[in-house]
Amino acid sequence: MIIQITDSKFVDSVVEVDGNSYVNCTFTNCTFVTATGNYSFDKCSFNGGSLQPVSGSNAEAVVSLFVGLHGR
Repeated sequence: MIIQITDSKFVDSVVEVDGNSYVNCTFTNCTFVTATGNYSFDKCSFNGGSLQPVSGSNAEAVVSLFVGLHGR
């Protein structure tokens, strides 16, 4: 089940993205945590931040997905 989060602002937060769909959200200096890469962003903006794959996850695939979506 995917949970949709709309029009939210995240600042200096640790955001566990798995299972969530973010729409029109703003992320500033956030750390994104994922184990599966099962998340989506639509019309979101990003200012700073980093990705932290969960240990033991398929980190390379998850990082590739994140970079592909966000150009980082």
